[in-house]
Amino acid sequence: MAGSCTSWFLLPALVALSVACQADDGGPADPNAMTDATMGPLTGDSDGGDADGTGGTAPPSTLGPTDASLVPDSIVTCADGFPVQINPSFPQPFTGTGATSCTLVSYNGVQPTVPGVVVSANIGVGPVTGQMRFVRMRILEQAGVGPACCSAEEYGQPFTPAANSVTTVPLGFTFESGTDVETKIRYADWIALEVLEPAVPIPGIWTANGGADVTLPDYLWLPALSARFPAPTQNLRSEGSYSGFTPTFNILFAPAR
Repeated sequence: MAGSCTSWFLLPALVALSVACQADDGGPADPNAMTDATMGPLTGDSDGGDADGTGGTAPPSTLGPTDASLVPDSIVTCADGFPVQINPSFPQPFTGTGATSCTLVSYNGVQPTVPGVVVSANIGVGPVTGQMRFVRMRILEQAGVGPACCSAEEYGQPFTPAANSVTTVPLGFTFESGTDVETKIRYADWIALEVLEPAVPIPGIWTANGGADVTLPDYLWLPALSARFPAPTQNLRSEGSYSGFTPTFNILFAPAR
């Protein structure tokens, strides 16, 4: 999948990655060039909770959109598949095969940049709601090879958010980041959202009305990873990538001290 980089973002606390790149189909470039590797001893705060020996976490703060911005306008569902962004805005052609569920990873300012604890998430949905769950994912990066996204490290409990409102979901995910001593592979945890019913829209906003926005890459697994594999999984290639969609949730994150 060829493409040219027009924007960069940071793999949390580790390295600048060029995954927010334009691919030939209008989506971001494929971040899955690296195969999964056996991890040896790790450096960094692998437990996410005691980076300097003082213990515990700092006071939490909100990452991602404000609560007032958690008002979705998308009607796209897992059953639709993903858009092939050949037009500047909707309508767009979609892949012919969707699924009854899906897992979505996005980079929209919600991903932590340091180890710590994701205390909870606030998620806003529209009039159609159904079962969902949050997932702790892990992205890997190797110098000279590039990033590989992602493995599912931990599944949250299923929940059904209230229609036309913002729902708080307790999580308690411990987020880790660091470097494998032997392989020099860097890793960091990200948060993903699963929608577990086919007729329920993936809650979010299209920043360019369905057109590409390479500063906001999105990666979709069809069906949801939790429907296929126990956690933790191997590093798994997503079934599709696009850009310009930001899910309507934020997280309350307490960084490690």
